[in-house]
Amino acid sequence: MSTAVSSRRLATIGVIGALTLQFVASATAGPIALPGCPENCGGVQVPYPFGIGRGCFHEGFNLTCDEAQHPAKLLLGDGVEVLDISLPDCTVRIQTKISWVEYAAEFNGSWSVPAPDGPLMVSTARNSFVAFGCNVLAKLIPYGTVLSYASACAAACVNTPDVSSCSGVGCCQTSIASLGSDLPWYGIQVKHLEGETGNYYHRAVFIVDQDWFSRVEAAMASNFSALFFGNRFHEKVVMVDSVPVVLEWSLDLIRDAGLFVLSPIGPQSSDFRCLSSNSFSYTIIGNYDRRRCNCSHGYEGNPYIADGCQGTEILTSASCQIFTHVMEPASMCLGHTDAHQRKASRAFQA
Repeated sequence: MSTAVSSRRLATIGVIGALTLQFVASATAGPIALPGCPENCGGVQVPYPFGIGRGCFHEGFNLTCDEAQHPAKLLLGDGVEVLDISLPDCTVRIQTKISWVEYAAEFNGSWSVPAPDGPLMVSTARNSFVAFGCNVLAKLIPYGTVLSYASACAAACVNTPDVSSCSGVGCCQTSIASLGSDLPWYGIQVKHLEGETGNYYHRAVFIVDQDWFSRVEAAMASNFSALFFGNRFHEKVVMVDSVPVVLEWSLDLIRDAGLFVLSPIGPQSSDFRCLSSNSFSYTIIGNYDRRRCNCSHGYEGNPYIADGCQGTEILTSASCQIFTHVMEPASMCLGHTDAHQRKASRAFQA
């Protein structure tokens, strides 16, 4: 009798194991793009609401794929390269060119995201403002705000043959001031440091992904030091001409109404989720109409398309039923829905 029961339990584990494999397969098969639309370009995934070609993107999220390049490059706006897109973080990393200005004591400029009228903004939390130069004062000034506020840093030059950080000698860096929301464009102002004379050639200011810059800061500072002081004559010193920048996006509850579904969250109350079931939306900095979406806990995928969020809840519940019926630690299944438990139980009993 004991042997028969043990055999039945082993057979059941095999059946549930097979079901578990099926659940895993379904959980990894969620779509990221609209049907019939490209899902990647040059190895970069293109999840909706972004898309390539007519009918494949939500308004303001159109990209192009330059297949004449080898490998192909994903482009935003007027040919700005896209390095990656993160749905959970609502970020887009792009590669932007920087210009080295020679023999100009002062100059003004601007920095804007590609297609500044769209949903993309400069991430103040993920970027830094950096200036290279001698005796330079650099300012990053928000456009379109009533506040006269700027992010600023200054760098002097002393006879230091080797510099290994942007801490005020030959280069400087600062965080980008957050004014309650991210912005699509900034003004840039570069002046000669008051009280200093001469030494104003080779200057550059730029916005840059702070994580990336932290990895290359020492090399860039050292190269600038070598370029200015000429202490590495045996080497050809090359300064970078492009850097990555992180952009963020959000949706507007009215403008982007087609991406939201009214979803009850409790008695006499409701809020909005995105198109996929098992998703939710959340407000940005207390602005009820400004939203981002993500898959619910236990689910992964694309919340902006139907059935885009695929989860492991069924897989976990089925596994719990194995333990409950065979090994009997019922506490292993706490926190899973009754519907999932019943589904797994029926599979076990069959």
